[in-house]
Amino acid sequence: MKKNYTWSRLLVLGALFVGVTVQADSDEAAKDSKSDVTFSAGLTWTDGNSDTLRGNAAVLYEGEKERWGSVRAGVEGNYGYTRTDGERETDVENVRAYINARKPLAKHIYGALNFSFLHDGQADVDYRFILGPGLGIAAFKNESTELTFEIGPSYVWEKEDGVTDDYLALRFAQRLDHRISETARVWQQVEYLPNAEKFSDYLLFSEIGISADLTQRLALRLVAQSAYNNKPAADTERHDLTVITGLSFTL
Repeated sequence: MKKNYTWSRLLVLGALFVGVTVQADSDEAAKDSKSDVTFSAGLTWTDGNSDTLRGNAAVLYEGEKERWGSVRAGVEGNYGYTRTDGERETDVENVRAYINARKPLAKHIYGALNFSFLHDGQADVDYRFILGPGLGIAAFKNESTELTFEIGPSYVWEKEDGVTDDYLALRFAQRLDHRISETARVWQQVEYLPNAEKFSDYLLFSEIGISADLTQRLALRLVAQSAYNNKPAADTERHDLTVITGLSFTL
Protein backbone atom coordinates (compact mmCIF):
# COMPACT_ATOMS: atom_id res chain seq x y z
CA MET A 1 0.00 0.00 0.00
CA LYS A 2 1.27 3.47 -0.86
CA LYS A 3 2.35 5.39 2.24
CA ASN A 4 0.40 8.55 2.97
CA TYR A 5 2.88 10.58 5.02
CA THR A 6 0.89 13.83 4.66
CA TRP A 7 -2.11 12.35 6.45
CA SER A 8 0.19 10.78 9.01
CA ARG A 9 1.80 14.11 9.86
CA LEU A 10 -1.53 15.95 10.02
CA LEU A 11 -2.98 13.41 12.43
CA VAL A 12 0.08 13.45 14.67
CA LEU A 13 0.03 17.27 14.72
CA GLY A 14 -3.69 17.24 15.51
CA ALA A 15 -3.13 14.79 18.34
CA LEU A 16 -0.30 16.90 19.74
CA PHE A 17 -2.50 20.01 19.58
CA VAL A 18 -5.21 18.30 21.62
CA GLY A 19 -2.58 17.09 24.08
CA VAL A 20 -1.09 20.57 24.53
CA THR A 21 -4.56 22.07 25.04
CA VAL A 22 -5.37 19.42 27.64
CA GLN A 23 -2.13 20.08 29.53
CA ALA A 24 -2.70 23.84 29.50
CA ASP A 25 -6.07 23.45 31.19
CA SER A 26 -5.15 20.60 33.52
CA ASP A 27 -3.03 22.68 35.90
CA GLU A 28 -5.79 25.23 36.42
CA ALA A 29 -8.39 22.52 37.01
CA ALA A 30 -6.24 20.32 39.26
CA LYS A 31 -8.04 21.41 42.40
CA ASP A 32 -11.37 20.02 41.12
CA SER A 33 -10.27 16.56 40.06
CA LYS A 34 -10.90 12.94 40.91
CA SER A 35 -9.22 9.77 39.73
CA ASP A 36 -9.11 6.02 40.33
CA VAL A 37 -6.50 3.37 39.61
CA THR A 38 -7.80 -0.20 39.38
CA PHE A 39 -5.79 -3.41 39.20
CA SER A 40 -7.51 -6.54 37.83
CA ALA A 41 -6.34 -10.13 37.58
CA GLY A 42 -7.74 -13.54 36.78
CA LEU A 43 -6.24 -17.02 36.63
CA THR A 44 -7.49 -20.44 35.49
CA TRP A 45 -5.34 -23.56 35.94
CA THR A 46 -6.09 -27.22 35.31
CA ASP A 47 -4.01 -30.35 35.83
CA GLY A 48 -4.61 -34.04 35.32
CA ASN A 49 -6.30 -35.14 32.11
CA SER A 50 -5.68 -31.64 30.77
CA ASP A 51 -2.85 -29.27 31.67
CA THR A 52 -3.75 -25.67 30.90
CA LEU A 53 -3.09 -22.19 32.23
CA ARG A 54 -4.94 -18.96 31.45
CA GLY A 55 -3.98 -15.66 33.01
CA ASN A 56 -5.11 -12.05 32.66
CA ALA A 57 -3.84 -8.84 34.26
CA ALA A 58 -4.88 -5.23 33.72
CA VAL A 59 -4.34 -1.74 35.09
CA LEU A 60 -6.93 0.99 34.47
CA TYR A 61 -6.69 4.70 35.22
CA GLU A 62 -9.83 6.85 35.10
CA GLY A 63 -9.54 10.55 35.88
CA GLU A 64 -11.81 13.55 35.52
CA LYS A 65 -11.09 17.24 35.96
CA GLU A 66 -13.57 20.06 35.79
CA ARG A 67 -13.41 22.06 32.51
CA TRP A 68 -10.74 19.67 31.18
CA GLY A 69 -12.80 16.52 30.87
CA SER A 70 -11.79 12.94 31.44
CA VAL A 71 -9.07 10.40 30.70
CA ARG A 72 -9.37 6.63 30.52
CA ALA A 73 -6.07 4.81 30.09
CA GLY A 74 -5.17 1.18 30.56
CA VAL A 75 -2.84 -1.70 29.87
CA GLU A 76 -3.93 -5.33 29.84
CA GLY A 77 -2.42 -8.65 28.87
CA ASN A 78 -3.54 -12.25 28.41
CA TYR A 79 -1.43 -15.38 28.39
CA GLY A 80 -2.30 -19.04 28.18
CA TYR A 81 -0.88 -22.40 27.23
CA THR A 82 -1.90 -26.05 26.83
CA ARG A 83 0.45 -28.93 27.61
CA THR A 84 -0.01 -32.12 25.59
CA ASP A 85 2.29 -35.17 25.73
CA GLY A 86 4.85 -33.16 27.64
CA GLU A 87 4.97 -30.37 25.07
CA ARG A 88 3.68 -26.91 25.95
CA GLU A 89 1.97 -24.83 23.27
CA THR A 90 1.17 -21.15 23.80
CA ASP A 91 -2.33 -20.45 22.56
CA VAL A 92 -3.00 -16.99 24.05
CA GLU A 93 -0.45 -14.15 24.07
CA ASN A 94 -1.50 -10.54 23.68
CA VAL A 95 -0.95 -7.09 25.17
CA ARG A 96 -3.17 -4.05 24.65
CA ALA A 97 -2.72 -0.44 25.78
CA TYR A 98 -5.06 2.48 25.19
CA ILE A 99 -5.75 6.11 26.04
CA ASN A 100 -8.95 8.07 25.53
CA ALA A 101 -8.83 11.75 26.55
CA ARG A 102 -11.87 14.02 26.30
CA LYS A 103 -12.08 17.80 26.52
CA PRO A 104 -15.47 19.59 26.66
CA LEU A 105 -16.09 21.99 23.77
CA ALA A 106 -19.78 22.79 24.29
CA LYS A 107 -22.75 21.30 26.08
CA HIS A 108 -22.75 17.55 25.29
CA ILE A 109 -19.94 18.03 22.73
CA TYR A 110 -16.28 17.20 23.34
CA GLY A 111 -12.99 16.81 21.52
CA ALA A 112 -11.15 13.52 21.89
CA LEU A 113 -7.66 12.11 21.53
CA ASN A 114 -7.38 8.34 21.08
CA PHE A 115 -4.33 6.09 21.10
CA SER A 116 -4.06 2.32 21.18
CA PHE A 117 -1.38 -0.35 20.88
CA LEU A 118 -1.76 -4.06 20.27
CA HIS A 119 0.59 -7.03 20.18
CA ASP A 120 -1.00 -10.41 19.50
CA GLY A 121 1.29 -13.35 18.98
CA GLN A 122 -1.47 -15.78 18.00
CA ALA A 123 -2.93 -13.38 15.40
CA ASP A 124 0.61 -12.71 14.07
CA VAL A 125 0.38 -9.00 14.90
CA ASP A 126 3.84 -7.83 16.01
CA TYR A 127 2.45 -4.35 16.66
CA ARG A 128 -0.44 -2.11 15.71
CA PHE A 129 -0.45 1.55 16.75
CA ILE A 130 -3.56 3.67 16.18
CA LEU A 131 -3.59 7.42 16.85
CA GLY A 132 -6.08 10.14 16.03
CA PRO A 133 -8.29 13.02 17.21
CA GLY A 134 -12.05 12.84 17.24
CA LEU A 135 -15.30 14.63 17.93
CA GLY A 136 -17.75 13.18 20.43
CA ILE A 137 -21.25 13.71 21.73
CA ALA A 138 -22.65 12.70 25.09
CA ALA A 139 -26.08 11.62 23.86
CA PHE A 140 -27.25 10.88 27.40
CA LYS A 141 -25.65 11.59 30.75
CA ASN A 142 -26.81 11.64 34.36
CA GLU A 143 -25.42 10.45 37.70
CA SER A 144 -25.76 6.75 36.84
CA THR A 145 -25.62 6.51 33.03
CA GLU A 146 -23.49 7.91 30.20
CA LEU A 147 -23.89 7.13 26.49
CA THR A 148 -21.33 8.61 24.08
CA PHE A 149 -20.55 8.49 20.35
CA GLU A 150 -17.28 9.49 18.66
CA ILE A 151 -16.12 9.94 15.08
CA GLY A 152 -12.80 11.01 13.63
CA PRO A 153 -9.79 10.08 11.47
CA SER A 154 -7.08 7.80 12.77
CA TYR A 155 -3.75 6.68 11.44
CA VAL A 156 -2.65 3.06 11.71
CA TRP A 157 0.93 1.77 11.84
CA GLU A 158 1.25 -2.01 11.96
CA LYS A 159 3.41 -5.03 11.37
CA GLU A 160 1.25 -8.04 10.62
CA ASP A 161 2.33 -11.38 9.18
CA GLY A 162 5.86 -9.96 8.92
CA VAL A 163 4.75 -7.07 6.68
CA THR A 164 4.82 -3.42 7.82
CA ASP A 165 2.09 -1.06 6.65
CA ASP A 166 0.47 2.25 7.52
CA TYR A 167 -2.79 3.79 6.35
CA LEU A 168 -5.51 6.29 7.12
CA ALA A 169 -8.65 4.91 8.77
CA LEU A 170 -11.91 6.33 10.02
CA ARG A 171 -12.95 5.67 13.59
CA PHE A 172 -16.53 5.27 14.76
CA ALA A 173 -16.99 4.50 18.45
CA GLN A 174 -19.78 4.13 20.99
CA ARG A 175 -19.63 3.54 24.74
CA LEU A 176 -22.20 3.02 27.46
CA ASP A 177 -21.51 3.11 31.22
CA HIS A 178 -24.35 2.38 33.63
CA ARG A 179 -24.37 1.99 37.39
CA ILE A 180 -27.01 -0.60 38.26
CA SER A 181 -26.83 0.01 41.98
CA GLU A 182 -24.50 1.31 44.66
CA THR A 183 -22.35 -1.81 44.28
CA ALA A 184 -22.68 -2.89 40.63
CA ARG A 185 -22.09 -1.42 37.19
CA VAL A 186 -22.07 -2.52 33.56
CA TRP A 187 -20.30 -1.12 30.52
CA GLN A 188 -20.27 -1.73 26.78
CA GLN A 189 -18.27 -0.30 23.90
CA VAL A 190 -17.75 -0.74 20.15
CA GLU A 191 -14.99 0.62 17.88
CA TYR A 192 -15.16 0.30 14.09
CA LEU A 193 -12.14 1.35 11.99
CA PRO A 194 -12.47 0.92 8.22
CA ASN A 195 -9.57 1.69 5.90
CA ALA A 196 -10.36 5.12 4.38
CA GLU A 197 -9.35 3.91 0.91
CA LYS A 198 -11.05 0.51 1.08
CA PHE A 199 -13.98 0.14 3.48
CA SER A 200 -14.01 -3.66 3.04
CA ASP A 201 -10.78 -3.75 5.09
CA TYR A 202 -11.68 -2.93 8.67
CA LEU A 203 -11.04 -3.61 12.35
CA LEU A 204 -13.87 -4.06 14.83
CA PHE A 205 -13.46 -4.23 18.60
CA SER A 206 -16.23 -4.61 21.15
CA GLU A 207 -16.41 -5.21 24.88
CA ILE A 208 -19.10 -5.80 27.46
CA GLY A 209 -18.54 -6.22 31.17
CA ILE A 210 -20.09 -6.21 34.60
CA SER A 211 -18.48 -5.48 37.96
CA ALA A 212 -19.94 -6.14 41.42
CA ASP A 213 -18.35 -4.83 44.62
CA LEU A 214 -17.39 -7.35 47.29
CA THR A 215 -15.94 -4.69 49.59
CA GLN A 216 -15.33 -0.96 49.27
CA ARG A 217 -12.23 -1.60 47.14
CA LEU A 218 -12.51 -5.21 45.96
CA ALA A 219 -14.85 -6.25 43.15
CA LEU A 220 -15.70 -9.31 41.08
CA ARG A 221 -15.83 -8.73 37.32
CA LEU A 222 -16.83 -10.56 34.16
CA VAL A 223 -15.71 -9.19 30.78
CA ALA A 224 -16.21 -10.41 27.20
CA GLN A 225 -14.01 -8.94 24.45
CA SER A 226 -14.43 -9.45 20.72
CA ALA A 227 -11.75 -8.51 18.14
CA TYR A 228 -12.50 -8.85 14.43
CA ASN A 229 -9.99 -8.23 11.62
CA ASN A 230 -11.57 -8.49 8.18
CA LYS A 231 -8.14 -8.92 6.59
CA PRO A 232 -6.14 -11.09 9.02
CA ALA A 233 -2.67 -12.56 8.61
CA ALA A 234 -2.37 -15.78 6.65
CA ASP A 235 -3.48 -18.93 8.49
CA THR A 236 -5.14 -16.95 11.28
CA GLU A 237 -8.81 -16.47 12.14
CA ARG A 238 -10.67 -13.22 11.60
CA HIS A 239 -12.42 -13.33 14.96
CA ASP A 240 -11.05 -13.64 18.49
CA LEU A 241 -13.33 -13.85 21.53
CA THR A 242 -11.99 -13.56 25.07
CA VAL A 243 -14.04 -14.05 28.24
CA ILE A 244 -12.34 -12.90 31.46
CA THR A 245 -13.38 -13.49 35.04
CA GLY A 246 -11.40 -12.20 37.98
CA LEU A 247 -11.02 -9.73 40.80
CA SER A 248 -10.26 -6.02 40.66
CA PHE A 249 -8.83 -3.79 43.35
CA THR A 250 -9.24 0.01 43.35
CA LEU A 251 -6.69 2.17 45.11
